[in-house]
Amino acid sequence: MIGSQIIHGKLAAVAAEMDEKLRRTARSPGITEQHASATAVFAGDLTLATQHQSEPGHLFAMRASVRRLFDYFAFDLAEGDVLAVADPFHGGTEPQTLTLVVPHFHDGSIVLFPAVRAPLADLAGEYPGAAHPRAFEVWQESIRLTPVKLHRAGMPQRDVLRLLGRNSRTPAVLAADLDAMIGTCREAGAGLAALLRRHGVDAVMRMTADMQAYSRRLVERRLAALPRQPGRGEARIGLDGVGTLTVRVRVTRGDRDLILDFDGTDEAVSAAVNLTPEAAAAFAVTPVLGGLLESVPVNEGTLAPLQCRLPEGSLLRPPFPAATSLGARITGHAVAASVTAALRAAGEDACPDLHGLEPQVSLYSPVGSAAESKLIPLHAGFARSAQGWGPPALGGRRRLASAEELEMRDGLRVLDRGWRSGGGMRVRILNRRGLLEGNFVAAGGLGVPGGGIEIDGRPIAEGVGVALAEGSVLGLEFPSWAGGGDG
Repeated sequence: MIGSQIIHGKLAAVAAEMDEKLRRTARSPGITEQHASATAVFAGDLTLATQHQSEPGHLFAMRASVRRLFDYFAFDLAEGDVLAVADPFHGGTEPQTLTLVVPHFHDGSIVLFPAVRAPLADLAGEYPGAAHPRAFEVWQESIRLTPVKLHRAGMPQRDVLRLLGRNSRTPAVLAADLDAMIGTCREAGAGLAALLRRHGVDAVMRMTADMQAYSRRLVERRLAALPRQPGRGEARIGLDGVGTLTVRVRVTRGDRDLILDFDGTDEAVSAAVNLTPEAAAAFAVTPVLGGLLESVPVNEGTLAPLQCRLPEGSLLRPPFPAATSLGARITGHAVAASVTAALRAAGEDACPDLHGLEPQVSLYSPVGSAAESKLIPLHAGFARSAQGWGPPALGGRRRLASAEELEMRDGLRVLDRGWRSGGGMRVRILNRRGLLEGNFVAAGGLGVPGGGIEIDGRPIAEGVGVALAEGSVLGLEFPSWAGGGDG
């Protein structure tokens, strides 16, 4: 077992180093600041050897997207190929999140290879950025990048790359991100090749299988500690123009697995809050695993005992071409809240709240005002939870934007930022940059009022292309998930 841990440690180090290199070389804020990317190493049989992530939404989508790519390009793979997909209906989550794979061959066979998933700044949506509160179909949110080859046998496919660049409002940022993702995977491929040469294919694959079995045992041990009695839970979210949506779940523990059945969840809606099955599964199992994800190696064995049943046509398995750009940011939290409620109903006390709705704000230079748009995904505050203050656990390791960088880089001056009496954080921001536009959404529900948004004292529940004039003050209120209090 020690040998297996050593080999797995080296594979995990490759994935962790990929994450670090990607964040240091990419340009999109979703990668560099919000830490919303994921990196992984796969075996040649497409089982997940190890995965490094800061955001739980990638948990199942990485594997699903990679398998879709290899299924699509079966019998058409060569050394130097670069495969990519960014489509919610091809194993993805949000429309502008790209999965990229660089297959590597060892003695003529694919044994181990790297993959990355990362949110792009802009890829041909109706409005700049990835969030479109009023979208009702996928084409309004992004170009549907079905499986393509960005490079073929080492040669860049300039027609495909040109198509992507011409359909982005941030072509230079997009090109830099793609270069960073490809370069990260190629360096990782060289590291994996060295590992195979040193230890041999048979030893590496045997020890990788041992670690997958080990991870599965740890997850099964966690599941065995859950109550035998099934639990039911539900959670509601409220959206302007949509109404109240309900997610329902029944959690049942088997001998070696856990079944999360979401039968009874509301049907998909003509809004951007639908959630893809891969994203729904990730948000569903995160409350079950909790802190285990910080200590258990994420690989094929980690995912195997967790079974999600998501009804066709529901919010969690919407029909094509449903919009999904806000599903992870809003509905995903309702999924986690419903599972938490079900576990508590069954008698599981060690189940902290991991969810927490926050106001969603994305600012950008006025549409059509420049060939290269300026995008500002605004994360200027945090909610408060029972475990402290910071982004909800489902939001990953997003950091708080400093007042200095907001003013120097984006022309936004933080007038004040602090705790509301008896509540969460309040932020007031003065726009000194000139005319901006923005997409806004403030969802409510889950037992706590949602974060509020104001422009010059005027409440904004939801909107796209909303003007934020120079001199206007944007107010954001973040909820408290700990019952409030000053501090």
